[in-house]
Amino acid sequence: MVAMAPTVDSFFWARHHVGVNQSLQSQINTLNSENGSGLVVISQLQSQVNTLTSKIALLDQRVFFTATLHSRLLTVGAGPLVFNHVLMNTGGGYSPTTGVFTAPCRGLYVFLVQMFTSGHGHAKWDLYVNGHMVMSGESHTHDNTSNEYMYPVTLQAGDRVSVYSRNSLHIYGIHHSFFGGWMSKAL
Repeated sequence: MVAMAPTVDSFFWARHHVGVNQSLQSQINTLNSENGSGLVVISQLQSQVNTLTSKIALLDQRVFFTATLHSRLLTVGAGPLVFNHVLMNTGGGYSPTTGVFTAPCRGLYVFLVQMFTSGHGHAKWDLYVNGHMVMSGESHTHDNTSNEYMYPVTLQAGDRVSVYSRNSLHIYGIHHSFFGGWMSKAL
């Protein structure tokens, strides 16, 4: 084989080829860089979509209940008051068997208790959250007396709310005495 001396054309072609390679490599580096930052942006957007989806699910969550007593007039002893006639129970948090409301999710809740007592006496009852008294209701009755109490509280999922009587009560049931609550804001 005879070695050929480089020509101007071969130098031009080599220089052009190196220039094209450098240009292509630069474009590849730019695309890789843009793709990397694009993946970061996509990841950030996906995170924002997930956060908004969670917030929308919380806004769609509805929790409220109202329960009264089956009997028209009854005497209850000291202990848990079980409002056994459920009028509504959206979200399924109230148990008419135990008289306990269990929060299905974290949120700001409002509870309302109304006692319509009969006859003379001293009615004493309390609202409990997770076994701790948070509100005490008390009234001296001279005849038929109705007392309503409202209590707002932040609850975690699984927190339990109930009503207890501290003494024997003569109360009107059906639609006169009741226990109710609702979630005003999911947190």
